[in-house]
Amino acid sequence: MVLTTRFEFDFSFLEHLPHDKLLTLGAVLHHEKLSPESHAAIFSHNFDKSRLMLENLETEGLLMRNGDGFQIHPFLYRPLVRSLNKKHIVS
Repeated sequence: MVLTTRFEFDFSFLEHLPHDKLLTLGAVLHHEKLSPESHAAIFSHNFDKSRLMLENLETEGLLMRNGDGFQIHPFLYRPLVRSLNKKHIVS
């Protein structure tokens, strides 16, 4: 019997997210932390739409709340950077 602590996770789901979610994740990555107010200003949305987008990404486990803003979940940071690079959203 061999026990190992090595786990393989499939992050391919990140490449299949809708474009608006990928752009939001790119903005959070760029700013390190993004509040609903900042998201609304960046994307020309109203506050409620921005808050809903960020909270949905938090519910999906992609973002974490940090004070008055949201940041990329640390577990997903590197896979997300790779996915956003492939889509030419960040460089």
